[in-house]
Amino acid sequence: MRNIERIRAMDAEQLAEFLVEQGAEVPTEFCDCLCEGENCGECPYVGEEGDRRAWKEWLESEEEQ
Repeated sequence: MRNIERIRAMDAEQLAEFLVEQGAEVPTEFCDCLCEGENCGECPYVGEEGDRRAWKEWLESEEEQ
């Protein structure tokens, strides 16, 4: 199976895990849209587990225009 086929077969959770493993940065607009805190240290989207959660939510979101 080619890599692109493997990626296309992934659901949002699997793709989020893949992106975190590859060191992909969460899109900055994600923070811009969801940030409600004054301190990143309190953010549930910080750290590796937070990145997984952020990627999954971003992948499942609809593009805003």
